[in-house]
Amino acid sequence: MEQQGALNRAQSGIAEGKYDFALRRLTEAGEATKPTPAVGAEIGYLKGVCYDGMGSPDEAKVMFKFVADHFPDTEYGYMAKEKLTNDDSFMSVTGPAVFALYDSRFFSSITNRWYILLRPIGGKQIQNGTVVLKFNLHDDGKITDLKVAKNTTTQLLASICQKAVLEIAPYEIWTPEMLKAQGQPYRTITFSFHYRP
Repeated sequence: MEQQGALNRAQSGIAEGKYDFALRRLTEAGEATKPTPAVGAEIGYLKGVCYDGMGSPDEAKVMFKFVADHFPDTEYGYMAKEKLTNDDSFMSVTGPAVFALYDSRFFSSITNRWYILLRPIGGKQIQNGTVVLKFNLHDDGKITDLKVAKNTTTQLLASICQKAVLEIAPYEIWTPEMLKAQGQPYRTITFSFHYRP
């Protein structure tokens, strides 16, 4: 219970950009009780996210490598491998700086949903390749005009990517500041999914 509470507080801190606070809570979570492999992977991965957010990429890479090496078959192990090989190539979108935190949460929601949808598939069914989706994200959080712009893997894996985007919708509503800065009620987003068995 104490461990989960510390993890929850760490996640809230990360969402608010309070990385020092989140790191302290993650350390507490690791010391509260001996973590299971899944929790250990989550703690390590989130520490990497904190270091990344604090502008310490070397420390972040050490944490991501630790998780990828020690917990390769967990959700966070897979995410850590992605961080090490393709850190910023998932989402491509131009927009005002006021969207930075929103984009981070949006990105996390899609990638987390993707990893969850992949769990039942199993490594043997994952074929190397890339799926690139394009869609419009509106100010009310709805997603429209979703299309597959590129697919070098199987149709099944492409459909999982589409589900990962659509199943989180509708997303957060934009603030008036975001709408004013964008100048129109939608943004066109390109989102890439990289499969590496």
